[in-house]
Amino acid sequence: MAAGPYDITFHTNGTVGIAEGPARVVNLATVVKRKAGEMARVRRRFSLDWAIGFVVLLAQWPPHLLGGESTLNGGSNQRYQDGWRMAGANPERTSWVPSGPENQTEVPGHLKLEWYRPFDPFIWQKVQIIAADGLLYVATTRGLYAFDAATGDERWVYPTALPLGHSPTVVDSVAHVGCFDRRVHAVDAKTGRALWLSEPAGAGFNTNPVVTDGKLYAGNRDGAFYCLDAKTGKILWQFETELRQPILFSPAYKDGVLYFAANDMHAYTVDAKTGKQVWKSEKLPGLGFHSYWPTLYQDPVIFVGCHGYRGGGEPSTLGGLLCLDDKDIYGSNEKQKGYAGALATDKDAFPWPSATETPTLDLSRKSLEGNGPVTEYFEAKPWRRTYFMLRRDTGKEVTYDFDGDGKPECAPMLRHGTHSGNRFPPIVGGDGLLYQMAGGVKASPWTSRGGILAWKMDTPLIGTLVHSAHDEPHALAAGGNQIYYYHAEAEMDRLLALRAAKFTKDRPVSEKKYDGVFNIGDGATVPLTVSRNFMFLVPELAAHLRANALEKAEEACRHYNEEVLPYWFVAKAEQGDGENTFSTLFDYHALFQAKAMILKEPYQDLVKHLDVPAFYRGDLYYIDNLCACLEAAR
Repeated sequence: MAAGPYDITFHTNGTVGIAEGPARVVNLATVVKRKAGEMARVRRRFSLDWAIGFVVLLAQWPPHLLGGESTLNGGSNQRYQDGWRMAGANPERTSWVPSGPENQTEVPGHLKLEWYRPFDPFIWQKVQIIAADGLLYVATTRGLYAFDAATGDERWVYPTALPLGHSPTVVDSVAHVGCFDRRVHAVDAKTGRALWLSEPAGAGFNTNPVVTDGKLYAGNRDGAFYCLDAKTGKILWQFETELRQPILFSPAYKDGVLYFAANDMHAYTVDAKTGKQVWKSEKLPGLGFHSYWPTLYQDPVIFVGCHGYRGGGEPSTLGGLLCLDDKDIYGSNEKQKGYAGALATDKDAFPWPSATETPTLDLSRKSLEGNGPVTEYFEAKPWRRTYFMLRRDTGKEVTYDFDGDGKPECAPMLRHGTHSGNRFPPIVGGDGLLYQMAGGVKASPWTSRGGILAWKMDTPLIGTLVHSAHDEPHALAAGGNQIYYYHAEAEMDRLLALRAAKFTKDRPVSEKKYDGVFNIGDGATVPLTVSRNFMFLVPELAAHLRANALEKAEEACRHYNEEVLPYWFVAKAEQGDGENTFSTLFDYHALFQAKAMILKEPYQDLVKHLDVPAFYRGDLYYIDNLCACLEAAR
């Protein structure tokens, strides 16, 4: 995907732990990671406990934009440039760290597994792995764990009676972490020794603290914002929000001012020295601010929140806000097509020209298909916003009037992410652009596609780098000139491509080994020879193999049918492998489904191979084969 001087290349990674490279402490967002095909993973016991891979997006930013101390990216504070010392990387929460010879945060190419650790304690999905001084820090329900970044060896465990509330912040060899025991814990980052416990607050600490100038700042579930002495844990001051609603949004900090939001739907700033309120925003729409943090970018501070629409169940709007967005931008599901805005005509207005794969869109104008415009959608229905840009000096929302009608328009960022919960905050790239996951990039049946967008602020132009289904969990982080991104669909695409590339009709040959009782493997006979390519065949895999490995699949089916297992369609056929008599039940189902879903054989060819059920009642394989025949007959 070359586009002018900005080469965009994609890589996938199924790593667990740390990727190869001189800097072995590359931490890149809260993820579940697994090397495909192996039971090597970090176990995370929550609703998103699946194998999610990274996509490494390499955007070649101009070198002159990467040097020096960019205040856009937290460069104003040197102590946060040599690791990932807090959630969002630095007090400005830009989720970007520089890269250099002593701190290489760019890891190009196809990443490989270097080490992994099975992990028993629950890790909250919002928790980021913190990397500092050669160690990795993981906050869990049982306490704080530290691992050697190079080897994965456990260095120490700091146990807690109640779960930790968020990621630690590691500054000056001290790990500071909030807990549901209503205290902040300070731990020696090298040894795990307790240094101090703060005075108790009114409830648990559920945010990642900012530590700067000898003070620690964190919001609490009791609706108060606390300033602690970073040496002793003593409470120096506390700021109470008007309704005392929980503060679940970690603060950002810059130039002596703290920025946070409470679940009374207001954003706040307070003076870091005195705790006095600087400003309070107007009430913002949505269902709260959870999990993440504001992002400081040039003049504005950006807050991202939750929508208030119920998805699924009654009463509800089917699919929640995501489907409402789709309906108003694209129309009915059956007619969705095209982009959410017009293709940009001014190629000089963005760092890369418009292209089919990575277009630049103008979201203030309708697309050729009549979709959008997104700016008009939010102008008409501002209560559906979940992306808020506020002026740092006043807290007033930054608005525009791209169409000149005198009505305010806001940042054109449609919802993207899971059906509930907070959308993920933006990152500030080394090129000075904002990168975020946003919806509305492109229509597709049933659900539109969002992805990583680069926004040139104060314009309606977005550059689309990659797009995928808009209702999956995701996260972004950046180091040097690379963006690290994970998305469930990206891992599926990688695994589909792997299946097509590695497809072979030939059975794997194992070496004969003797375990003291039996020979394990006979060098030739291998169970599941016929079914192994087509077991658990889902429509997505079938479609991919038909498009990318059809000849291989046709030859495999012919080979198995004519030369290996001519009675393949007979349930429990007396044609077993090795010292068995019966064929496995997988065989007659897997090959039947391959013929139906990959080869697309007609009804008359399928139905003659439809045998009787293997059991009197409950043979789901037979029922599946019967359904395949009925679908082919339609």
